Order: sequence, then C-alpha cells, then structure tokens
Amino acid sequence: MTAPAARLSTLTRSRASLLVLAVSLLTAAPSLWNGFAYDDVSLVERDRRIRDIERLPGLLVEPYWPDRFVDRLYRPWTTASFAVAHALGGGAAWPQHLLNVLLHAAVCVMVVRLIWALAPPGALLAGLWFAVHPVHVEAFASVTGRSELIAAAGYLTSLLAALRHARAERAGERRAMLALATGAAAFAIGGKEHAITLPAAIVVMDGVLALHRGEDLRARARRQAPLWLATAAVMLAYLSVRAWVVGTATGAGMVATGLEGRDLFGRLLVMAPALLEWARLILVPLRLAADYAPDQFVVATGLEWRHAAALALASGVTLLVWRYRKWDFRLPAALLLFTVSASVAANIVVPTGVLISERGLYLPSVAVALGLAPLMAGFERGRLPALAAAAVVLLALAARSVERISVWRDDDRFFAALETDAPFSYRTQWMLGRDAFKEGRIAEGQVRFREAMRRAPREANLHIEAGLRHLDAHLNDSAEAYLMRAFELDSMMRGALLGVIVARARLGRYAEAAAAAELGMRRFPGTVDFVQAAGELYALLGRCADAEARLREVERREPGRVAHLLQRLQPEPPCVPS
Repeated sequence: MTAPAARLSTLTRSRASLLVLAVSLLTAAPSLWNGFAYDDVSLVERDRRIRDIERLPGLLVEPYWPDRFVDRLYRPWTTASFAVAHALGGGAAWPQHLLNVLLHAAVCVMVVRLIWALAPPGALLAGLWFAVHPVHVEAFASVTGRSELIAAAGYLTSLLAALRHARAERAGERRAMLALATGAAAFAIGGKEHAITLPAAIVVMDGVLALHRGEDLRARARRQAPLWLATAAVMLAYLSVRAWVVGTATGAGMVATGLEGRDLFGRLLVMAPALLEWARLILVPLRLAADYAPDQFVVATGLEWRHAAALALASGVTLLVWRYRKWDFRLPAALLLFTVSASVAANIVVPTGVLISERGLYLPSVAVALGLAPLMAGFERGRLPALAAAAVVLLALAARSVERISVWRDDDRFFAALETDAPFSYRTQWMLGRDAFKEGRIAEGQVRFREAMRRAPREANLHIEAGLRHLDAHLNDSAEAYLMRAFELDSMMRGALLGVIVARARLGRYAEAAAAAELGMRRFPGTVDFVQAAGELYALLGRCADAEARLREVERREPGRVAHLLQRLQPEPPCVPS
C-alpha cells in the first residue's frame, strides 16, 4: 500500500466528514452569486406571502405554490425557509443561496456518515463523489431546489438515527434516537413529498443489516417496530394535513404530459426508458438540461428498443448485485434503497408533474454513492495511479458542477441555456413564446405557443399562460379559447375563468361573461372577484337590482373596494353605464 493510500485508510470518520464538508462548500460556493431564476421568481422573489415574517405560522398551513398556480403541493418547511431567509437578507438572493449551500454540505457529510455506519471502506471517496456530482447542481444552485435538500437532510438523519436505535443498549438512548428519527422524518416530508418513502427505506436497511449480521429478523423487527410505526405515523399525519390544506392527500394537481390517465402499468411503460437517462446522468453527466419534458424526452406509447435496453440494464445490475452480495453487503442495500427512494421520482407511487428532472435524482443518488463505496474502497487501498485516476475523475466532476452553477444566475442565462440544452422540450417553446409576446413579437409568440401545445396538449398551465398573453395583447377570441381550455383541463384554475370573463366582456358578450362569473361564484365561493365581476356585468345588462346586490356583497366582504360603483347603480339614472 502506498503512503497516500495508507493515509486514506487510516482517516477517522470525523476527518473524512470534514474533508467532504470542505469540498462540498468549495464546489457549491459560486452559487452564492446567483440571483433568482425560473421557479425562484414566482416562489421566492415575487411571492408576497413570504415577505412578512409575522405570517410565518400561517405559511405552515398554506400550499407551496401561490394561489394562481395549479400545482397542489404542500411543502411547509420549504415555504417557511423562504420566509426566514427573506427576513434575514431583506429580500436579497444571497441568503437564500447561502442556506442552500449549507444544507447541501450537511447532506454530503451525512452521506459519508451513513456509508461509514454500514462499513467505512470507500466512504470518503463515495462522499466526495456525491459532493461534486453535476447532477446535484440544480438542487443547490436554484433556490427552489431547497425542497430536495430539506427532504434529503431529514431522510438521512432519520436513517442514521434508526441505525443507532437498533444497536443502542440503554433505554434512554433508544428513546432519544426514536425522537430524533421521528422529528427528522417530519422535517423530511415537510420539505418534499418524495420523503414519503422513508419508513420503507428504514425497514429495508434493517432487513439487509439483520441478514448480513445473522440476526433474527423477528427480534430486530420487535426492536425497531416503535420506530417504524412512529415514522409511518408522521407520514400519515402529513397526508391528513396535506388533504386539509390543498384538498388532496396524494394528487399533485398537474400531471406530467404522457402520464395522464395511466394506471401503474401504463406509468411503468412510460417511465422505463427514463432509467436509461438516469443512468447516463449519473455515470456520464456531460450533457445536462434543466428540463426533460416532451419532446426532449420522447414519451413511449408502446414497447420499443428503449424498453429492452432498460430491462437489460436493470437485470444486469440486479444480477451483478446478487453475484457479489457476499463480497459487500452494501451492494444489495444500495440497490434496494435506490428502488425505494426513487419510486416517487419515477412516478411509480403516484403520477407527478415531472417525467425526469436532475433535482429528482438528488435523494436516489445517495444510494448510488452507497453502491459505489465498495469500488471506491479499492481505489483507497490501491497504488498511486489508482488514486490519481480517482482524483482526476472527481476534479472533472467538480469542474462540470462549477461550470453548470451559472445557468441559474438569472432568467436570461437560464432561458438561453434551456434553448440550447432542451430545444425540443415543450417548456422551451412555451418560454420562447412568452418572451416573444413580452417583446412585442406577437406572431412569433403565437407560433411558439401552438408548437408547445402540439407537444403537450393537456398542459393546463401552458394554456393559461398563452391565454393571458393573448389577453394582454387584446387578442380576445384566442385568449378566450385558450383560457377556457385551461379551465376545462383543471377546474381549480380560477385565474383562467377570470380571464374568460374579461375576454367575453371585451367582445361584448356580456351575458356569456356573466354566466362565467356565476360559474366562478359557485366553484369558488370564497373568491370575491367573481362576485364583483357578476355585479358589473349585471349592470351592463340592465339588471340593476342584481347588480346592486352583488356589489353591496363585495362592499360588505371587502369594505371600500367598490363603493364608487354603487352610485351608478340606482334606478335613476339607468344602471347601464354610458
């Protein structure tokens, strides 16, 4: 063994953790100069909900997205963290990014500690691989990637606590680890829904360790049952609160194009080719993109060569793990942990709004690092050329990560990169259409929007964006069609229905506009905008008594809002404005 290899082999867990901590901080530090880009703009920069720190308790029972968005997600700790960082930094971007960098560094350290807790060899290099991998950049370089970081931090903390709970001899220590695992589970699931798999991951790790150590499975199950039940109870409690806040326990509102109406088998058919893309992103992350939507990722409608390739890849990895399971028990642990932790991102548990995303690989790649540890152990024990090769690979990954960070600097850089990296994505055409409208290139914008809709005909948010852009340009016929289609695709889109009312009123179709306002009052009884719209439209139609009743209701619910309109709605003169 060479001197460098000998020094690596004698590193303590603390020193290995400190080294990974330093490398992760250095790699992620350039993101401190980033501003707000893409989803950051809506969720952080422009979201008025997070600007008043006194509203923090209320944020814990509000949806993740502002009301105008269709996605029905609930991530209370992520939303609260936006508010805290906003208060500390006065709305500046750098405190938001600093929090992401620190969370990412903490996760990297926990990856080392998790691998070390199972078996130390290879933990250092595997942790470094995780710390510098480019596929993780989206999670820490964009502010909204924090949901991945919070979920991963809580997930790993709970796993580590569960491992320690299993070997604790004192009752006090077991109670402490039970409390830590439960609290960390609540932290994880409040960051992102993907952490719902945590109880299954704990059970899997307990089973693998019991078999490896020759323990009695029933005895280990009895010992760990309180922890299993506690973490499962946390997930059930989250689902209950989620249903109360956003109206559904599991639905995301928006379902990714290609997954609409598909059962489990149908989702597997669509997602099987995604395994090939995941493998490429993890093993050869040269080409990265912020979006993998159709047609950047082509949705499979039937069996094709990609399914055979994906099956061959999954079968090959499984056979290799089975063949070498006795050589290093961490291999089957990694395969099972990857399968469990990736099941939400793979749209297996429920259909989500994303087919593939780099940020979605953040948590599953912990399992990849665990699986690479046995191989990394060989490099740690090897001669100098082996260590040099490992160092070159890690440096290349770190360089790619640093280069990639600037994509999330601001919207201009983000959309320029999106057009280059994902030219076939409907979201690219969507964003190009939006920008064309903003810059007055209306004809080009219309072409872009139509092309986006051809690729994603059931994307409700795309239709409402197109409708609102056409409405701003006073292309009222097209605006009404797009906005009505958006509302048909998702009847929770109150903004689409309000836009329909405006478009019909501009076209002089007051009775149809009033009918849409009445539909809005029935569908969204808590939204006063529909009541006011109905009152004003009744006035235009000469229904003076109805108009006055509606507008007085608005005045009662929001004093001062329409007081100036009531003077026009008396029987004399007529209530129809001239």
